[in-house]
Parts: sequence; structure tokens; C-alpha cells
Amino acid sequence: MGARSRWLLLEIVAAVFLFAIISGICATLFVQAKEISEDSANLTMSMVQAQRAAEAFKAADGDTEATAALLGGSTEEDRVTLAFGPDWQPARGEAAYTLAAAIIREGELARAVITVGNETGELYRLDVAHRTGGNP
Repeated sequence: MGARSRWLLLEIVAAVFLFAIISGICATLFVQAKEISEDSANLTMSMVQAQRAAEAFKAADGDTEATAALLGGSTEEDRVTLAFGPDWQPARGEAAYTLAAAIIREGELARAVITVGNETGELYRLDVAHRTGGNP
């Protein structure tokens, strides 16, 4: 084996080694980008569902039962609850995401604290107020 062959072999080994390191870094970055994208999509869907609940709350004039009926959720005292599967479709039973709207009435003012979360915690919160029994 001549001197040229050894240098060529060394260059090839160095190129393969460098390629392996760079591909490992790229794979890590792609995984992180996918996680960030999923988190962003979940935050967007949380905001959409909270806004939907706020609009239903206002349309129901602050009434708990009417709000639950508009959203297709369940009620417990002054609280409306909805469950969503991993694809953000309404779910029965075990849920990946939950929306809870705690409704508080103070005279003509109805307020709702709408929270959307998953098993790790709260994803989004929206506070809404509505004057009941008249003009918005």
C-alpha cells in the first residue's frame, strides 16, 4: 500500500466520521422540531376550543346548562366539562385533553374561567365576562 492509498483511506474515514456526527446532530434537531410543532398545534387547538366555549357561553347568556348543550359537554354545578381525544375530536370516557368552564354569576354579570389542559397540566386559559339579560 502506497502513501497515496493511506491518505485516501484516511480521508474517506474522516469524511464518514464527519458525516456520522452531522447526521446525528440533524436527527436530534428534527426530533426537537417535531416536538415543537406538536406543542404548537396543541396550543392552537386549545385556543380554538376555548374561544368556541367562550362564544357558546355568551350565546347561552351565561347559563350553565345552555352552554353545555351548545358545546355537547356535561355539567356539574356551575361547571361545564368537555373531553377530547388525541386528535381533538370529542371523546367519551378517557380523554387526552379536557376543557373546563367554571361559570360564576354576580348579578347581571356572568363570568367564565375556561381552561384547556392535558395530563401534564394547563395548556390555555381564557377569562370571559358577559352582561346577562340584555345587550352585550
